[in-house]
Amino acid sequence: MEAEITRGEGGLYHLAVAGKHGLERGDAVARVDVTEQQFAAITGKTPSEVLTGDQTSARVPVITGIHFSTRAIENVNKLEQQKDYVYFSTHEGLNAEIKDFSSLKDAIEWGRVECELHDLNKRDTVIYRVESEHISQGIDAVMKNAERVERHEIEKAQGRDCTPEDGKILEAIDRFEDKFRGEGLKFEREKAESDLLNHGFTREMAEDALGKQFVQAREEHLELQQQRDNSQDMH
Repeated sequence: MEAEITRGEGGLYHLAVAGKHGLERGDAVARVDVTEQQFAAITGKTPSEVLTGDQTSARVPVITGIHFSTRAIENVNKLEQQKDYVYFSTHEGLNAEIKDFSSLKDAIEWGRVECELHDLNKRDTVIYRVESEHISQGIDAVMKNAERVERHEIEKAQGRDCTPEDGKILEAIDRFEDKFRGEGLKFEREKAESDLLNHGFTREMAEDALGKQFVQAREEHLELQQQRDNSQDMH
């Protein structure tokens, strides 16, 4: 049994750390997306202690394309499932005390309803998870130990298949939709999602495409406005 992490082309191909993970030389290896917490649970190290800059995204906590033993992943997932988590929604426009829920779906729904009642943008709602033991310890303990729920997890809780990268793309689409509408430009949300999701694009690729579309739409809008102004001047 190995007790070290070895590198291979494209990332960490083989992970065999400590007998407590039950890893053996012949274990199957899978390429997966993991959170910082999962990475630490499997390796006993933080990502910065192990991975080079080109192997991690500056936008953690999701680390993409890491090769881990499938058994290590299963062990960590079992430990995660055994934890008793609660969820809560927050919005800077709401001054309510933390209202916790036993399911992510319920926290999402509560946040949506509250935003509608108070005429707030539901996209500004942030959902957190925290181990239930911290709830009784006060707001400071809750916020210190809370972990933000990522967009792809929120989408999955609502029955939508979504990868971590597609979750980031959805957030980019949100931002650009607001940007388009803020300029009085038409934005076809459904088409944007159809064009950018489930095609293996990265957030950077999606943002680049959306940015170019925005520039083009604004130029066309200004050109049309100029034509209208010229037409009025002629009359």
